[in-house]
Amino acid sequence: MIRVDMISGIQGSGKSTLILRLLHTVYADEAIALIENEQGKIRLSRQAVRDARDSAVSRPDVFVTEIPTGCICCSRSDMLEQAITDIARRGTFDRILLEPTGTAKLADLLPLVQRLLPDKAQIHHVVSVVDACSFARRMLLSKDFFESQLRNSPLIFLSKTDLLPPEETEQIQRQILSIAPDCHILKSDLSDWNRAAPITAPLAAHTIPLLSRYNAAGNSRTKKGPTFEMDPS
Repeated sequence: MIRVDMISGIQGSGKSTLILRLLHTVYADEAIALIENEQGKIRLSRQAVRDARDSAVSRPDVFVTEIPTGCICCSRSDMLEQAITDIARRGTFDRILLEPTGTAKLADLLPLVQRLLPDKAQIHHVVSVVDACSFARRMLLSKDFFESQLRNSPLIFLSKTDLLPPEETEQIQRQILSIAPDCHILKSDLSDWNRAAPITAPLAAHTIPLLSRYNAAGNSRTKKGPTFEMDPS
């Protein structure tokens, strides 16, 4: 069974950094195909995947498909379907990492991806990367969209918490849980990704199968689980 992990986040939130570190830690022993759909100048290029900065591990085996223009939940859904089909036909991958553009609505993308997936693939993780420093501004600028993203993300990665006082980070966590009470929160500063242990333990141990949540019956909530914190020590 091919596992499909979706990692979403507004551009600049730390999404690409998280993916790079996952490739070199949690998914180090897996055959990975990455489907990247990012608008703008900053994209996770093939070279970046293969030569992640400050990493002693090379991943030249990662297969990268780029969908550089448009959004895969609407105007480029045909390209997404083709990419998934091509990867599945190869039959050599353990996991597909899907990096949608930051404007893609997970509420639309999740059922679309599930419909497109072949029988031998299933959605496994859905992660939203949230920039703690811009959390308040995002809530002001696009409250409905932002809250929808949180509600459709069983796993929230709260980035850049090292730049804020602990009490402000705790307030953001409380606010996230008030919006999405069933989510699990991971937090760590993104300047300390050279140590594999803080990210490997929580993500590897906390698997969130989502197939049952997005079946035809639709969007039933899971029970609330523990909140994980990334310990930088």
